[in-house]
Amino acid sequence: MGLPKVLIFGQPFNQNTGGGITLSNLFNGWDRDKIAVVGTGHMLGNLNTDICSSYYQLGIENNTWIFPFNKFQKKFKSGIVETDKDKLDSNISNHKPNIYQKPNARQKAVDYILYPLLKYFGIFHSLSSIKLTSNFCHWLKEFNPDVLYVQVQARDEILFVQEMYSFLKKPMIIHIMDDWPAAYNRTLQ
Repeated sequence: MGLPKVLIFGQPFNQNTGGGITLSNLFNGWDRDKIAVVGTGHMLGNLNTDICSSYYQLGIENNTWIFPFNKFQKKFKSGIVETDKDKLDSNISNHKPNIYQKPNARQKAVDYILYPLLKYFGIFHSLSSIKLTSNFCHWLKEFNPDVLYVQVQARDEILFVQEMYSFLKKPMIIHIMDDWPAAYNRTLQ
C-alpha cells in the first residue's frame, strides 16, 4: 500500500517555524503529488516548495472580515499559488514586506493599536470567517485527499476545518502545537 494523499491546512512547509519544521520532518520523502497545503494569505511569504509544490491560498474570496474591519485587512488573491521559482519569488515580493523596511502608518495602526484593542475586548477572533467557495471545492475534489492534517489556532480556522471535513468526509488528524495558547493571541503580520 502506498502513501496516502494528504491535505494539510494551516501551516506551510518552511525551515523557520516549529510547525513548518515539524511538517518538513514528518513528510520528508513523501510523494510530492500526494501532498497539498491550504492556508490563508499570510502564509505565502513564508513557504518552502522542496517537499510540497501544491499550495492553495484562501484569500479575499474565502477569508473575510466584518465591516468596518475588512477595510484594514490586506487583500490576498484566492486560488492556487504558482510555485514556479520565478513566479513564487515575484508573488512573495508582492505580499511580504521587506523586513528591513519600517512599517508604514497603516501597518503600525493595525498591528499596534487595532489588533491589541480587539484582543483586549475579546472580540478579535469573532470578526473574521473563512468559507468554502465553489473554486476551492472544485480544487478539493480534484486533489481528492485521503486524509486531512490540520494545524489550527483561531476560531475561524476551527470552524472552517469543520466545514471542509463535512464537505470531504475524510479522516482528519488535528495537530495542536505545544505553544498554541501563546500563538493564539499573536498579531497577524
